[in-house]
Amino acid sequence: MAGFRGVVPIVRRGGIEVLVVERSSHLRERIAALASEAPGIAGVTAVGSHDDALVAALLERRDAIVLDIDPEDGTGLRGLELLRAMCPAAKLLVICDDVEPELLASCAALGADGVYQKPQELDGLAADLAALARGAPATRATTTIS
Repeated sequence: MAGFRGVVPIVRRGGIEVLVVERSSHLRERIAALASEAPGIAGVTAVGSHDDALVAALLERRDAIVLDIDPEDGTGLRGLELLRAMCPAAKLLVICDDVEPELLASCAALGADGVYQKPQELDGLAADLAALARGAPATRATTTIS
């Protein structure tokens, strides 16, 4: 598959499938490790770009997608919109550096289920992934979007 690299399956066991999309390799590895250690996670795939995320979402069912958004370049919001269209049943959990009201409004309009500030709320993100695996709602986000 030309041009598709950086997709790393982390772990497999019973539960939900998670896709982590984060440009920073350090944060991507940290989030993938936190997610893979959460109870009820069947598999975690980590990618470094929105393009790779779209391909990964086409290749395998995703129950939850953790998506890095950089509001300055605009690709994150477009990625959110495309992933919501491709994976309508998946929980879309957005991570970003700064949680601004305009970004929250855009994320809500594009179908995000919650927004987490990184790196401060990564433990809450992992707890919410475990909650989703149990069928409970995600409640630890800066903003939970209904």
